[in-house]
Amino acid sequence: MNRFSILALLIMALLLLGGIAQAAVPQLLSYQGRLLTDSGRVVDDGDYTLTFRILDAAVNGNVVWEESHSGVPVVDGLFSVVLGSTVPLSDSVFSSPDRYLAIDVNGEQLSAPVRFTSSGYAFRVATVDGSTGGSITGGVDIYNNAAVSNSRASLSRIALGFDTSGQGSLSLFEPVDTKGGFADGTEKKIEIKKDGIIIYGLTDADTNLYVAPNGDIIGKGQITMGENSSPGFHTSVLGFANVANGDSSTIGGGSGNVTNGSISVIAGGSSNTANGTGST
Repeated sequence: MNRFSILALLIMALLLLGGIAQAAVPQLLSYQGRLLTDSGRVVDDGDYTLTFRILDAAVNGNVVWEESHSGVPVVDGLFSVVLGSTVPLSDSVFSSPDRYLAIDVNGEQLSAPVRFTSSGYAFRVATVDGSTGGSITGGVDIYNNAAVSNSRASLSRIALGFDTSGQGSLSLFEPVDTKGGFADGTEKKIEIKKDGIIIYGLTDADTNLYVAPNGDIIGKGQITMGENSSPGFHTSVLGFANVANGDSSTIGGGSGNVTNGSISVIAGGSSNTANGTGST
C-alpha cells in the first residue's frame, strides 16, 4: 500500500462562534489538498476514503471531533471536501487554542497532525467594537480581569441571561466590602430582573436588600448606613460613629451610641449605651 502525504493544504472559509451567530455563520470548513506518495508522485486518479480528526494535542491527543468521507474523487492528486457536512462541527470543538487536524487516507494515517491557526482578520473576533446589531442566543458573561484594589478578587463578572423560570436577568459579580471581608468575585452581588432588584451579602450575616417593583425595600442581615460599625450579627445601624456590638441590636441615628446587649435598641441621640439584653 502506498503511503500518502498532502501538499499545499488550503483551509478556506471558516467556522466562527456559532453559538453567537448560529443562524448567520455556517458551521462548516471547506478543505482542499493534494495527495502524493512518499516518493512525491501524484497518487492515481480514483475515489478515496478520507477520515478527518480534530485532536487536542499533536502527540497522543484526544479526539474532539471526527468525520469520514467515502468515495472522494481525486484527480491529479487534488481533492476537496466540506468538513462538518456529516458530523456537526460546533463552535465547542474550538473551545481551546490547542487543536490539530489528523487525516487518514484509505485507513492509513498521514505522518503528523497539523495545527489549526488563525487568519489575520479572524483576530478581530476577540472584540465586539464596531458591532451594529444582531441577536444572541443564550446567556453572555462579561469578565474584567483587571486587578481590584483592596480585595482578594481576581476577576469580576457581569452576566446577562435568564433565570430558571425564564425571566431575563442582569447579575453583577463584584467584590464588595462585607462583614466577612471582601468577596472573591465569584459570588452574585446584584441581580436585576422583573421581580425586583436584589443586593446580596457575602453570607447570611451580611446585608441582603430586596427592592420590590412596588418600591418596598426589605433588608435581611446587617444594615449599616453611614460611617458606623456593626460587629454584631443581624444589626441595623444609622447615624454617625455608632457601634452595634449586640446581635440583633438597632441604633436609629445620632452619633457615638453603642449597643452591647443583644436585641437592644437606641433610638438616637449622642453617646448613649445599651448594655442589657433587650435594653433601650
